[in-house]
Amino acid sequence: MVFITGDTHGDFSRFGPDRFPETKAMTKADAVIICGDFGGILADTPVEARWLER
Repeated sequence: MVFITGDTHGDFSRFGPDRFPETKAMTKADAVIICGDFGGILADTPVEARWLER
């Protein structure tokens, strides 16, 4: 499945299972396309690494 969203500006809370329940069944075969300002990889922190792995 492919999911498309707009700007995240580094705030990925919209991808939490409470707001985006489809994440519970997603696999690496699924994709989320962010159209706009991603703002997610800035400081190479453990939090960013966790979001990238997800």
